[in-house]
Amino acid sequence: MKNLFNALPALTFTRVGTILFAFICVSACSQSPSPTATVSTKTSVLTDSSTVLGASLNEEYRLFKSKGQNGGLAQTNLVVLRLSDMQEVLVSSIPADNQTEPKFFWSQDSRNLIAENATPDSTTKSEVVLFDLTKMAVAQRNPGALLAFDQINNEVLFYRSSPERQSICFYSLETPDKESVRDIIAPPVGKLPTVIFVYKERKARVKAYTSENTPVNFILPY
Repeated sequence: MKNLFNALPALTFTRVGTILFAFICVSACSQSPSPTATVSTKTSVLTDSSTVLGASLNEEYRLFKSKGQNGGLAQTNLVVLRLSDMQEVLVSSIPADNQTEPKFFWSQDSRNLIAENATPDSTTKSEVVLFDLTKMAVAQRNPGALLAFDQINNEVLFYRSSPERQSICFYSLETPDKESVRDIIAPPVGKLPTVIFVYKERKARVKAYTSENTPVNFILPY
């Protein structure tokens, strides 16, 4: 009996050691990579020649200009990068021979990016892209050329034309699906209207052009 009591501590220690060893093994296995785990192979849109165009107001996003190809034709890609996880998404593209810098605007709350995208196969040749930065995805596309953005009142202005008329189109970021249009019954002359915002009055002074570059001035409330 005395021998049995003397052996109890040793037996107990041996059993505890066995349980502890088993727990360590199970824990190590649970932390090992799964044999079915996938590895991301996403190809980066950005290249060594990419240049920064700007940053969102909260400094959490960057917009890059990058060279690309489409059907053998050179183009300039606009790529947004989210710094928190380094996710990059192609926002829009314009012809590489475009003489002007890509037009884009950040919203005041850093939730949206507005940019112009070329659509050479369409009648308008361009469209306005509303990009949702929180979802890192395109939220909406509207045919037309991007004119301006009222960053105070969150109003997007863009331009469309047909052989008979010119149209100043606009929508609010609060209701982007509700587009308003102001028509000018005059054929286009290949010149975009100019816009000056009157922020406190929620309106814009617009100057459009008709035949022989005759200016047409009007107030656009929104």
